[in-house]
Amino acid sequence: MLLVDDDEGVRAFGVAVLERCGMRVITASDGREALDLYARRAREIDVVVLDRTLPGTGGDDVLGEIRRIRPDASVVLMSGYAEAVGRDAPPREPAGFLRKPFTHEALAREVRRALEAGGSARGPTG
Repeated sequence: MLLVDDDEGVRAFGVAVLERCGMRVITASDGREALDLYARRAREIDVVVLDRTLPGTGGDDVLGEIRRIRPDASVVLMSGYAEAVGRDAPPREPAGFLRKPFTHEALAREVRRALEAGGSARGPTG
């Protein structure tokens, strides 16, 4: 599991929730770091939870590059901006979407859905 958000509080919250669900989580604080991690560890990352509005390399660009590396990648997008939800569609449909702020139940539910949709593509960071 890779969790990408520039907000340290969101990353800490996500790690705590997902580790309580039995998942191993690695984090990135920006798009460039996320892409570097994903390029090295794509086969062991079964789900990416990705903020759509990252500084620098934005979430849509990160999603596109992740899908170039691994077309079957399971990605859950998140955003706190209403305009980032419907008007500008991301490249290819994400496995899920979280509107910030979200509850621990919503995060766990979306990640479980993404894992189920990924089927046998699940890796050791489950």
